Amino acid sequence: MLKALKWLVGRAGRLVRPLWVRLALWFAFIASTTIVLSFVTVLLVWSTREDAAFEALDPATQEIILEINELVSDLTNEAEQTLSYINDFALVVMIMALLVAGLVAAWIARLIARPVSRLAKAVKSFEGGDFSVRVPEKNGAGELRDLSAGFNSMADSLERSEKQLRDNTAAIAHELRTPVTVLNFKLRAMLDGVLERGDDELTSCLAQTELLTRIIDDLRTISLASTGHLSLTLQEVDLADLVRLIMRDQAEQLAGAGLSLDMDLHSAPVRIDIDRMRQALLNIVENARRYAAQGGELRIATSRKASQAVIEIMDRGPGLPDSFAPAALDPFSRVEASRSREFGGSGLGLSVVASIVGAHHGKVDLQPRENGGLIVRLLLPVDHTADTPD
Repeated sequence: MLKALKWLVGRAGRLVRPLWVRLALWFAFIASTTIVLSFVTVLLVWSTREDAAFEALDPATQEIILEINELVSDLTNEAEQTLSYINDFALVVMIMALLVAGLVAAWIARLIARPVSRLAKAVKSFEGGDFSVRVPEKNGAGELRDLSAGFNSMADSLERSEKQLRDNTAAIAHELRTPVTVLNFKLRAMLDGVLERGDDELTSCLAQTELLTRIIDDLRTISLASTGHLSLTLQEVDLADLVRLIMRDQAEQLAGAGLSLDMDLHSAPVRIDIDRMRQALLNIVENARRYAAQGGELRIATSRKASQAVIEIMDRGPGLPDSFAPAALDPFSRVEASRSREFGGSGLGLSVVASIVGAHHGKVDLQPRENGGLIVRLLLPVDHTADTPD
């Protein structure tokens, strides 16, 4: 009989789709089975003990008991009627108990299944590409609330990543389209005889290919750094000597842009990739030449503070607007709304700097300079050896 009931409940659970209804059926089946088995067990134990006690008595006592049973036989009908009322009452109580157990089981099952069902629907929405869906975090048990909070946190991260991927894809297409269009126009014009195939035109085409190469190299640097695969060749060097050497080669270009160079270099030994750090420093200097030339001053300082080696590049340009500062290190970020090259480069310069410094376990800090301008501060750990991929 129990097997039949179990089969019936299982069959009903498979026919019912909602999870909370299936759980409720199983809770009700378990509760009712427990009550019935307990009642039958009590009756069997009581009957067995009564028969054993009677057989253990001597014959005289058994005869007395039988006579007493005959005397009380007249009361049996009334007792049976009373017991019938009691049985009916017990049956009603049992049915009510089963109903209450079923309602409680349904409530518990629905309480458990509701957040799980919401999570299942949210996951299906994710499969369809909708990363904006979220689930409530206030309902359910503590573990379910933690699960909902973790899901929402993951959804926020995925939504940001998906948006960043879209923005970066559009930005890359925009940045590559300009030099490719110029190259295509000039090459076609030369093939059609509109432009002469002279050194000037070939030099212009070469400049566009160099621009494409620089954009691709910057994108590769950012990509490798974000995945922890940026290759570094570490060497012991004093930042003061490195900065002095780099800026000696840049002095003529800075003077041509109207920038006077002031250096305050103090010894700061550190273990870094010299070529990568040169690339980062040149990107910052190029930004200063583009945006801060009207300030007329560029100051570079090196120092060691506690366990960090520090490079500070300070200009007297317009600085960064407060609204733009949080995104200044993101790829393709520029202060101007348009992406015209009249106002600047590809928007990858500071992002490459952040990627290189981050690969050295360092940090880039951007701060407004007193009386106008911007301070770009590179903080490099002195005693930490950067990870290098195999």
